[in-house]
Amino acid sequence: MISNHSFEHLRDVERWVTHRRPRYDLDPMQQFTIMIRGANDPERRQRGREAGDVRPHTTIAKGSVADFERAIAVLLSDGRERTFNAISIEVLDKPADVTGGTKFEDAIWSLALRGDVEFTTFAPILFRGTRV
Repeated sequence: MISNHSFEHLRDVERWVTHRRPRYDLDPMQQFTIMIRGANDPERRQRGREAGDVRPHTTIAKGSVADFERAIAVLLSDGRERTFNAISIEVLDKPADVTGGTKFEDAIWSLALRGDVEFTTFAPILFRGTRV
C-alpha cells in the first residue's frame, strides 16, 4: 500500500528541465500554470493609459519571437530564477495574464527547447538561464 505522503518530498525538490515544453494538448488547464505569480514578483510600473499602451495584445503581436528571445535571454543571463510573470513585467511591464499565449510566451518556450532556459515542473514555475 502506498502511503499518502509518498510523494510529498517532491514538492520540496526543484526539478529543473529543458529541451521540452509542456503538452497543453494533453491537459489544457496546464497552460495557465505558467501564469501563477511568485511571492516576490515585481509590481508593474504603470497601468492602462498611464503606460501609454491601451492595447497591449496588439503591441505584443507586433513584436517578433526572435526579439523577445533576445530580451528574455539577456534578463535571465544573471542566473536568477524568475516566474513567467516576473519575466513579463521586467521585460515588457505587462503581467503574465497579458503575455501568456502570445509570441512572448512562444519565445520563452523556444529558448527552453534550445536548452538556453530551464524551468521547474511545480508551480509556481520558475525559469532561469542555462548559459550563465
